[in-house]
This record gives sequence, structure tokens and C-alpha cells, in this order.
Amino acid sequence: MHPDLKRYRFGDFEIDPSAHQLLRAGELVPVQGLVFDLLLFLVRHPGEVLSKERLLAEVWDNQHLTDATIAQAVHKARVALGDDGRTQTYIRTVHGRGVRFEADVQEVLIEAGVASTEQPSVPGKVATAQQTHGRSGRFSWLPVLLVLAMVTTGVAGWRYLSVADDAPPPATAVAVAAPAIRVAVFAFDNATGDSDFDWFRNGLATATRDLIDQSPAVAALGPAELDDVPEGDLPRRTSFVGASHGLEASVSRVDGRFRVNWTLAGSNLTAATGKFDAADVTLIARDLARVTLDATGGRSPTQVPGERDIGDPLAVELYSRGIEALMHDDREQATALLAAALVRSPDSIPLKLAAARAAFDPGDVNASIQKLRERLDALPPTARQMRTSLQFEIGNLLWYVGEVAQAQTLLGATLAEPDLDPLLHARILNSLAFAEQSQLRYDLAWEHARQAEVILRDEQRPFFLSMTLTNLGYLAEDMGRIAEAGQYHDEAMLIREQYGFPSLIAASRYGRARILRRSGRFEEAAAELQRALQTVAELDLRHDLFDNTEELAEVRMRQGDFEQARQLLDRAREIAQSNDDALGLAWERQVRSRLMLRRNSVDGVSLAAQRAVIADFEAMGERQDALRARLELAQMHLALGNADAASRPLQDVHDSGDGFDNNPVLKLEYELIDAQRQAMAGQSERALAAMLGVVRRARSIGVLDIEAEAAIAAGQLAVTLGDTATAGRMLSVARAWSSSYYRTVELAEALAADTPAG
Repeated sequence: MHPDLKRYRFGDFEIDPSAHQLLRAGELVPVQGLVFDLLLFLVRHPGEVLSKERLLAEVWDNQHLTDATIAQAVHKARVALGDDGRTQTYIRTVHGRGVRFEADVQEVLIEAGVASTEQPSVPGKVATAQQTHGRSGRFSWLPVLLVLAMVTTGVAGWRYLSVADDAPPPATAVAVAAPAIRVAVFAFDNATGDSDFDWFRNGLATATRDLIDQSPAVAALGPAELDDVPEGDLPRRTSFVGASHGLEASVSRVDGRFRVNWTLAGSNLTAATGKFDAADVTLIARDLARVTLDATGGRSPTQVPGERDIGDPLAVELYSRGIEALMHDDREQATALLAAALVRSPDSIPLKLAAARAAFDPGDVNASIQKLRERLDALPPTARQMRTSLQFEIGNLLWYVGEVAQAQTLLGATLAEPDLDPLLHARILNSLAFAEQSQLRYDLAWEHARQAEVILRDEQRPFFLSMTLTNLGYLAEDMGRIAEAGQYHDEAMLIREQYGFPSLIAASRYGRARILRRSGRFEEAAAELQRALQTVAELDLRHDLFDNTEELAEVRMRQGDFEQARQLLDRAREIAQSNDDALGLAWERQVRSRLMLRRNSVDGVSLAAQRAVIADFEAMGERQDALRARLELAQMHLALGNADAASRPLQDVHDSGDGFDNNPVLKLEYELIDAQRQAMAGQSERALAAMLGVVRRARSIGVLDIEAEAAIAAGQLAVTLGDTATAGRMLSVARAWSSSYYRTVELAEALAADTPAG
């Protein structure tokens, strides 16, 4: 029997191969193409143990897929079925052999006529276009019944088109007959050779996105929201951001006319291409929007309310140029261009919001916020979603320019808006967590970041989820939850490996390397960093090159290779100087002070340099780095034998308020250094008790490296006190962390020298 005329039922689920759909109780469950293929193969072979080799051969046609990608596909298949790796109700792992589908599967025959209507066909305009990467020669878009949040530059938004399955719809809910079409409009290419048309890249793409978004059946994202998505294969980028379609375009000049070559991709790794000519540049955006709507099955609205429209063709061009200027931080030019556009279309809400964004001056925050409130209050109630999006963007801008308290206030108010779309909700939570982390309010930051994680898991947004998981990894590290931080970085890397974007994979390698280093696994950390360095060097990612070089210096220090660490720091300084990276230069000087501490080469010059580092961190608003640098200044005084001088920076840290009270890791570091000060001041027994307390508390939190460092310090002090039993126990703690750490080796040698031969 033809496979398209058969469905597979198990439990509440049904798989329809002809429509490429997974249904639960008749409702569509969105799954990506790779995962759907796996599910379909599993239900066709229930009870069989399916090896990785068989899956590669029979499901994915021997594509080059890593073990991590296959594991992620199995994980996503479980998520789609409401399953997980612990219960394994449907998909069970047979260790060492493969996976097995556990449920009873019923095959259901369907009529050909029904089968042919389950999957909407792509309109003829695309069907005749060039097709690439299609499965079985078909142009089969993967429908995704997920709601994307409005996250644009205060212009267009993702519409809230669904409610929870178990909740009654609100009185104003609008029934939706079919899944919304979601289009991700990526930056365009100016192929004219004329720099005057550079506004095609972001400005024209944004205007096209706005015009596409006017269709009631379509929701769209634009370049501002997709700027962090790496360049690469369009279908994969589309799937990565959770859209059903992705649009790219290149505009050139041919015989005095504009030639527009466009590519429209589906999230199931298919793509179509086409081209058209335009006599007037002002018509390109509308023509591209029309082509996209025709191709995706959307409909251009017969009439767009004036307040939602951008305006006539010239207004569209002015708006496009203004958006491009805004994305390049040219506020003056953006303001002038958008003001000219508003003259032509004075009622346009998109233009008003873009003008409000351009008018916001980070150099005069208080006045700008007051003007922003006035502009937002003047908007009609129908603009609430777009207004919320603009507040979100301004909150991010405030955080970026260092106005952290103002950012937290505005983002908190934005979070309180009713009926937030899920993705917008998650992004606000994530940004709020950044602001709270900057203020060292770790518990609040953790709560909000975890809420964002939960939403993004439900929404199945791979790109946004991977970013949030990475942020959670760094936040967990700051809070001392080293093992948990590693889990977040590992999962983010699994997601990124599935989609194959090297720059993001390298970013995850850096995060993993930090955790490996703090777990005492130095060789593994160095290997991850070397791989990341190769990638970021090839891609010329200068800031990433600095981060990985500096982190490798930290690893080499712990391996006792101080000369290579110095060379790496010299290289990091060169990179930071070439980037005009003031913060990077401060970090490099801080790590160089750590190197001098480890080499026992601290002097008066290095003390002065460390004080300058503290001043730089404070001037840049980096409170946590400044506090840690003060602790290191205390260590430098101790290295010079001056316990009294060490008391001052220690007291400054202790009295820093939230910066100290809310950070358990900083408290442990403070307690350890203060115990070392006590030992130098002759209070050895008290100091040893304090060090042992740090070992216990660090272990309870999970701060593996501080536990080991405290154990080594306690062991060394115990040796001087003749307490070989305590020294031996502390050596065991240090060896469990890293037997190759040079300070662990030093403790072992000291204990051996102090222990009489048997």
C-alpha cells in the first residue's frame, strides 16, 4: 500500500506521513524535519532495537551527523511525545545497542482524497521555481504551530494566536483556522557595487518584514532580532530560529534596472529561488513582500489601516534608510530620515515607534525616558504590542550603555504588561536577568533566567534557547554551581552542533573549557580552547579570540607552565589593543597579576598596576570584577608579607553591600584570603579552622576549585603545625580535584618531606 495512505496511532498520538505531521488528540505538535523522520521510522519499527548505524543509513541517508546531533534528535523526539530520558515511556535507550520504540502502534488506512488535503500545497509560483534540498523531490514546508513573540525594533510583532490547551479562551480570543505562517527575514545583500545602497542590507529587509507582517495570516521577524544568528545555510538558519520560512535577497543593477534575486526556505531544509526586476528602488520592498506572501500561502491585505502602514513608496525608502542608520548608531541621520517619512505618513505607528527609538539619547537618559513615556502614552490602544516591544529594546539599550538600574526598572515594567507573547516574555526575562546579574542580585537573576528557559523549551526555539542556556551556564558559574553550569553549556553545545554553526559551537567550547578548568580537568580544557581558537581565528572573531587566548593562559598557569601563560597574555593584550577593547585590556592586566602571584614575583609596581585595574573596573561599572580584583590586591599584600596592608582591601570587599552579601562565591574567596591573613598574623589555629570551614562550604555549594584551593592552603598550614593527619586529608581533597595541579604537587612534596620515613 502507498505509504502516504497510512497513519500510525499510539496512545493519544498520530503520525501522518503524507502531511509530515505529528498530532496529539487531533492537535498539531510541532517537530523539526530531522526529528519527524526519526519518529516516523521508530513507529514503523516498534519493539525493534535500532542502532545508530541503522538510523544513519535508513533514516538520514548516511548524512554526516555527529553523535551529539543524533542524541539531540532522540531528546527532541522524546520532548515532542511528552517523554524524557528518565521515564522513557515511548523511546527507550538500550545501552550499548541503540533505541527501541515501546508503545503499541496501530496502522490506520485513510482515503486518498483525505490524504491529499492534509498538507496545504505550495502555490504555483514557488512550485515552478528552482528547488533545492527537497526530500523526494517535493516542496514540503514543515508547519510549526508555535507562537513567536514580537521582538522587533518596536515596529512589527509576532501575534499571540494560541492559548493553553487546558485553559478556556479569553473573551477576545480569535479562532485561528490554520497555523500562522512565520517568516524570518534575514539581512539582504547590496550587490549593486554602490555604497549608497548599503541601506538594502538591514533597512530594506526590515521594511520588507513589516510589509509581510501586514498579512493577517503571517508573522515576521527581521534583521534586528536575527543579527546574532550566524551566516550560513538559509534553511538551517530558518529552522534554528523556529520560523516556518526564511527569506534572503540580493539586489543588483542590470541595464539600469534593479535585479532582485530572492531565496525562500522552509524549516524542513527545502529552498526555492526566484528573481524579478524593478524600475524603481522604492518598489522593491512591496514586490518582495508580495512574492513572499504568494509563495507561502499568505494573502496581502486588501486594505491596511493607515496607522499600521508605513506609507507610500518614498516613505518606505526613507524608513528603510532610517532603520539602517539606526542599526549603525547614527541617531542624527536616523531621526532626520524618519521625520521626513512621518511627514508623508503622519499616522503610521511603525514610523512613530522607529522615530521614538531614534530620539532616545543614551547620553541623557532621564530626559529621554520622560520623552519616551510621552510618546508611548500618545499611541492608540491598538499599538500595545508594538509599544511593549519598544520598551523591551530601550531596556536592553540602557543595560548596554551601563544604566543598569534604569534598565532593570524599565524591563520590570515591561514584564508586567498583560498577555505577553511567549518568546517576547522569555527575552524580557533573559534581559532582566542580565540587568540583575550586573547588580549582583543573583537569586533574582537566576529565577528570571530559569523562567525564560522553561518558556523557550515549551516554545521549541533552538537559537533563543541555546543563548539562554549559555547565559544560565555563566550565571551558574558565578553562583558557584560548577557542575550545573557545565550541564547548561553541554546542552547549548548539543543544540548548536545539530545546526552546525561554527561560531556558536566555538562559544560553547569556551564555556565548557571554563568549567573543565574549574573542575581540575586542565588537559580537556586546553583541548576545547585549542579547537575554539582554530575556529574563531578562521572566522576572525576578535573578541572571541581574546577570550579564548586569555582563558588558555589561565589553564597553563594551573599546569605550572608560567612562561607559556605569559606569552598567551602578551598575545591577548595585542588582540585587545587592536580591538580598542578597554574591558579586555583590564581583564588581561588582572590575569597578569594572578600570574605574578603564582610566580611569587609581586612587587611595588604590580601593586600599583592592580590598583589601576580596580579603578578601571569601577569606572566601567564592572562591580564583580572590581571586588575580585580587590581580593587579589589583598593576596598581593600577603605575598609581600604585609598582613596589615591586606586588611584594607578585604574590609572594602566586606563592606560592599549587595556585591558581597549576595555572592556566595565571593564570600568563600574572602574567607579563604582572610584566613591566610590570620595565619600570617600568627593566628594559625584559628586560620586553619577557617580554611577547613571554607572547604566544607565550598563542597556544599559545588565550587570545586575553591574547595581544592582552600584544601591546599589548609594542608600547607597543617604541615607547618605538624598536623599531618589533617594535611593528608586535605591532600586527598586536592588530588580528587586534580592530581596534576602544581599546587597539589607542592602540597604532596611538603607532606612527604614532613613525614618521617617508615
